[in-house]
Amino acid sequence: MSALETIIGSMSLADLARLANKSVEQVVAAVLGGDASPSNSRRGPGRPRGAASTTTTTSRSGAAPKGKLPRGAISNESVLAILKSAKGPVRAEEVRAKLGGSGAQVRIALQRLRDAGKLKVTGQRRGTRYALK
Repeated sequence: MSALETIIGSMSLADLARLANKSVEQVVAAVLGGDASPSNSRRGPGRPRGAASTTTTTSRSGAAPKGKLPRGAISNESVLAILKSAKGPVRAEEVRAKLGGSGAQVRIALQRLRDAGKLKVTGQRRGTRYALK
């Protein structure tokens, strides 16, 4: 037995899988003569190992069905209520502090209202302020 065979023989299956950048199932399949790269184990960039792509209930573009807000989205009405109660233009950060949610959720809600023509937008980037028209 060569030195390499001795080293490999002392390794566990998990160690071999980690070194080969494969799952344990893929290593076993390769050793037993099966397909070493099953088609269902593809993952997208930035996805952790073992996280195969899954189908979701949203459309292919990732948008929610018409008339429904995605889970965790902030409604237009709640943003409008905050803007009505404000004494002047409000930053997105202030809206987020009052409503909760992520910065992305607040930003999307403000963009929806801006596109609908209900907001007056002044400033750029972090200095952007929103007020009712």
